[in-house]
Amino acid sequence: MSVITVNSIFKTYRYGFNYFKKSQVLNGVSFDVNAGEVFGLLGPNGAGKTTLLKILLGIAYPTSGEVSIFGKENTDIENKKRLNYLPERPYYYQYLTGYKFINYMKSFYPDVPQSRVLEVLEEVGLINAAHVTIGKYSKGMQQRLGIAQCLLNDADLLFLDEPTTGLDPMAHRDICVLIQNMRARGKTVFLLSHEMNDIENLCDSAAILNNGNLLVKDNIKNFVQDSGSVITFGCDDSIDDKLTGFGVVYKSEDGMKQLSVESDSLQDAIGYLVKCKCSIFEIKPRIKKFGEVFYEIINKDNNKKNEKQN
Repeated sequence: MSVITVNSIFKTYRYGFNYFKKSQVLNGVSFDVNAGEVFGLLGPNGAGKTTLLKILLGIAYPTSGEVSIFGKENTDIENKKRLNYLPERPYYYQYLTGYKFINYMKSFYPDVPQSRVLEVLEEVGLINAAHVTIGKYSKGMQQRLGIAQCLLNDADLLFLDEPTTGLDPMAHRDICVLIQNMRARGKTVFLLSHEMNDIENLCDSAAILNNGNLLVKDNIKNFVQDSGSVITFGCDDSIDDKLTGFGVVYKSEDGMKQLSVESDSLQDAIGYLVKCKCSIFEIKPRIKKFGEVFYEIINKDNNKKNEKQN
């Protein structure tokens, strides 16, 4: 079931004297986000991510195209009760305590019981700092406070904009655990991030934007799955040079020899290892890092754009 449906969204900004000039920010973007998944949206600066997020939230309007959330128009007031949003740089009144801030936010949700205030502070690990002023919070604590606010109304859909940027390793891990807990509770999380490891480790699916175009949207496993294979084997070092004709020979972290080959060379490589009486311990699909795939996709798109301009 799709929680978010984006259908052919275009966004054009006019600027300059009498607004004669145009800037095309989004070019026919379409995708779906399924219920209960963590969905990642990423792209270089200026790709159109923030504009798209604003359109989804109803803060900005598309030039053309449609957006639906929970099967209704994204501007439907009933939808607002079921979603929440954490901006990249949330601003807090520094002299409020964490408790008073969450208690104030509760006033926007009359159906939320008073006990929920302490519950969400407990969930994000701020219960011991509940009565400390926000000005004394670290950045990681402030991010957790923002997530507590997002959880206050038990929202079904959460938009998180760069929630781990600039955090120390411990705070970074804490935020990732909170996102995993949201998914475990059946929440849908729309995550904007430049952290490739976060996208790979947290997301079920992701989409890549560049120059206003949606280049690809797929399951994370399909992004990192490669067409090649890795053969783990044991043999005399004397044949290593000959194996370079099939692929790349290297040693794994535990010291085992491995041969990385493309799919069209796999059978020939296996045949050669058998012929040389090598022991083959394992053959498994080659997995790429999501960051590698991201850079390949972006560079390929940029090269196409440069070729057209030339």
